[in-house]
Amino acid sequence: MSFQNKKQENQKRFDLMKAAMECFSHKGVNATAISEIVKRAGVGKGTFYLYFHDKYDIAEQLTLKISQDLIRNAVANVSDKIFDNLGDLSVGITEQILNQLEENPRLLKILNKNLSLGLYRKMSDMQGVFVEIEHVIEAFVTKAMEEENYERDDARRLLWMLTEWIGSIAYTAIIEGDLKTMNSLKPSLYLGIRRLIDNHYIV
Repeated sequence: MSFQNKKQENQKRFDLMKAAMECFSHKGVNATAISEIVKRAGVGKGTFYLYFHDKYDIAEQLTLKISQDLIRNAVANVSDKIFDNLGDLSVGITEQILNQLEENPRLLKILNKNLSLGLYRKMSDMQGVFVEIEHVIEAFVTKAMEEENYERDDARRLLWMLTEWIGSIAYTAIIEGDLKTMNSLKPSLYLGIRRLIDNHYIV
């Protein structure tokens, strides 16, 4: 395949992903038909099936991209700050993730409660991003081991538990509740994160 053809193929896939994000964020995955996605993207159904098995396949890939972007942006936003301990760092990152979701709550219609997917699933066309995510994981694990005396596997489980918890609470508060509910939950959430880390409560 020539460079030009490859570029055109990448553009079609990008257009489909963008169209699906717009459809899913307005109507949700279940209520969206593939015909709506391809119409918005300006391609035929045959083109859709060149890249994705069905609408749930493209939804999963969007979920991975969104979750990785949220985590990557959150870490970047706190990278110039100094935190006294792992609890403060975790709360800082959590706050940044929640801020992004509050600013764009429609993302949660795609993400649902699956924030943790971005940490451990790799997309073939996002190798560079996943390398960044692996660095985030390793930095968290190292800090947990050095400052809180966690074992490596326990530190990774802790990170997974935190992202699962954050994703679930964000979805429940923002999609099923309202922003006022999210704001009222933040102090308890942040206290819970600190206690979870301090008590080494890993199942």
